[in-house]
Parts: sequence; C-alpha cells; structure tokens
Amino acid sequence: VDVFDAGRALGGRACARRGGGDARWDHGSRWTRDGTRGEGLGVEAWTEALEARDATRTWRGTFGRVCASRGTFVREEDVIRRVIARTGGWDEALEDILGECGARARTSARVVEVRRDARGGGLSVRWSDASKNGEENVETGYDVVVFADKNIARAVGVMDGLDAEDVAREMRAVDSAPSLALMVTLNRAPMVPFVGADVDNDSTLSWIANESSKSGRNASTNCWIALSTERYAREKVTPETSATRPGSPEWAAWIDQVADEMSASFIRLVRLAEASSPTAAAPLEITFARAHRWGAAFPLAVARGARANKFLRSATSGALVYAIGDYCAEPVGTVEGAVASGLACADDILA
Repeated sequence: VDVFDAGRALGGRACARRGGGDARWDHGSRWTRDGTRGEGLGVEAWTEALEARDATRTWRGTFGRVCASRGTFVREEDVIRRVIARTGGWDEALEDILGECGARARTSARVVEVRRDARGGGLSVRWSDASKNGEENVETGYDVVVFADKNIARAVGVMDGLDAEDVAREMRAVDSAPSLALMVTLNRAPMVPFVGADVDNDSTLSWIANESSKSGRNASTNCWIALSTERYAREKVTPETSATRPGSPEWAAWIDQVADEMSASFIRLVRLAEASSPTAAAPLEITFARAHRWGAAFPLAVARGARANKFLRSATSGALVYAIGDYCAEPVGTVEGAVASGLACADDILA
C-alpha cells in the first residue's frame, strides 16, 4: 500500500501548521467530537483504538459562544472533544499508523496520472516530487486506486487513463465553501473564560480558540486560531484571487491583507471579551500573524452517488477505482465523515 500526499505532511486539512519553536495550530480540522457520529458510521471503534494507543486525548476547557458586539460569553453544555495528543498533530499519528501497517507514505507527491497498464491490466501512478524540483517518478503494480481528494478530478489528465468518468463526474459535482484561517501568537495569555468559542454578530470571524490549551501543546506559546465566516471567505476567495500562486508577490499581498483584516477583528473581540476581568495586565498584542486560504476544501453536501455506501466506485472502469472522503458520508466536512467513508471503502475492497 502506497499513500501519495501532495502536502508537505500527511493529513490535508487535519495537518497541524507549525511555527517557530513549539508553536502549533490546527488550522483546518479542530477536533473530533464524541456523540455526533450518528448510528452505523463505524467510527467509534476507530476512535477508541486511537485513544487506547494514547493518540487522542480530551481537549479540556470551557467552550461556548462569544458575542462580538458586546464581548459577552455563554457557556455551552459539556461536549467531549478529542484531539491528537502529540504536539505535531494528525500527521505524526498517521505516519505511525501507516508505518505499523507496512504502508509507504510519500509527501510532497503530486499525482500527475493514474492509468491502467496495457499489459497486465494493473495500475500505474506517475507523480512529481515537489521536494526534488518536480522530479517525476512512476510506480506500477497496483490493483486498486482510492482517491481521497475530490479536487483531483478537476486536474487535467490525472484520471483520464482509468475510464472512470462516472466517479470523476460525481467528485466534480460536489459544491464546496472556501474558508480562511488566521494563526496568531500573543504577548500574553488572554484573560477570557473560554478556550474555544463560536463567534456571534461578526462579519469576519466564526470561531476563535486557544490552540495552546490542547493536550500535548506548550501552554506558554499563546497560540490562537481564528476561522472566518463563509461570507467573508467568499468575498475574499474569488476567481481572481484563487488564480494567484502561493509564494508569488500577488498572493503575498492578498494573503497579508486577509491576515491584517482578520487580526483586527480578532484582537478587538478578545480585548472586549477580557474587558470585564478584574485582573490588570499589559495590553494584549499580536506578536505573529499568518493567514491561510482553504479555497475549495469544505464540502457542502454528500456526493449523490455516495449516499448509500459512503464511497464512490466506478462501474465503467475495468479497474477498481474508488473515491472517498468527508464529502461521501455524514457528518459532511468532518473527520468523522472522512473516517466513516474510508472504513466503508476498505470493507468493500476486502469483501
């Protein structure tokens, strides 16, 4: 089994973003939540297995809703949230799991083409290694291919050699919402009564959280995350801005503007939330800020063809071609949905 991941680390949105020293942010996948998986998803055993190996722990603290106009906070009923215990995040846990299974994981590996071999009928994968200036490689001898990123169906030529247009069409049909994440460090710990809160009455922010409060993280780093509202993300992530290449001057100017706007909303909100604290402290300031663009990562609905089985399987290809992900099972757009899809697909392959 080989895993090809175009990112610098495994996990996609579940991968933690690293900063200087011990700074860490879960900027795409915040947690897995107990009690919301739904009947028959098959995720509970998977979560329990991770917990047994000390891969997940409970994120302890107070959660609720904070009003951006008043700074008032309303605590929610206790909800168990589990996060990866290691300071690195999901990517480190996934590396361990794949290693124990004997699977090879390749990162910075962009799949260029998957096709059926003319001779034996097996599958080959052509991929480029971003860590080696795009050097291309070809791996052969696969019996099954499983696509976990729906956006790969939009990449020119990747799936053309599989005769699996039925699956590709379903993948392309899933609508997605953009999202923007702000990662900051602060000069001190805010004196607020929560570690994570949904934001009400704000046009820019929908969620803020103390990433340093998570189990296994360094509390003194004062790392906080802020996620945008869908409305703000749609205003900023346009066809024009999406066309900018990360690292280009145009992209840098745009993403810096996003960071400035989100930072202004974040610091105003947190200062307002701690205004009622009886303890005097130095003015709260942002010491580091960086924004991240999720252009089309968050699916809005389950793919039509996956609603019955929680995965897609080609009926037209002569090869075993599957597609899985958080767009194939409820709760859509979550770790739980992605895991449920993967487990269902594995059962079908091994049946």
